[in-house]
Amino acid sequence: MNAQVQIERHLQRLRPILNRETLAVCKLDDAALREVLPDCLCVFRESEGTCALLPARVARDRELSIDEDYRQITLHFTPHLPIPGLAAAVLRELADAGLQGNMISARCHEYILVRERDANLAMQVLHGISNRLHYS
Repeated sequence: MNAQVQIERHLQRLRPILNRETLAVCKLDDAALREVLPDCLCVFRESEGTCALLPARVARDRELSIDEDYRQITLHFTPHLPIPGLAAAVLRELADAGLQGNMISARCHEYILVRERDANLAMQVLHGISNRLHYS
């Protein structure tokens, strides 16, 4: 089976779930990171500094700088197999709709971080992928 057919088969079974909690990406020094680490969903150490993805309410309570509010979409694919190009196909669909998505890959799932104001449209696009493939 070629890669495109595998991607389409998995996209037919795409089950996106929108996390209810608003998230923030904050740049942190080491002291601030130690304080919020238990609340962090993930931490990135980049050459420009450390940033963390955490609940926006935590960031606001700690008076951390927030550029944008985000929502996390969990992508459930069945079965859980690494398929090259699958994440790219999802991000391409979002981009075609004018939406920016940041993919985070973890052990069991793929996650997309979208701006909070774009979350509902992103969900429509993601559900539309599966629906379109079912009926084409």
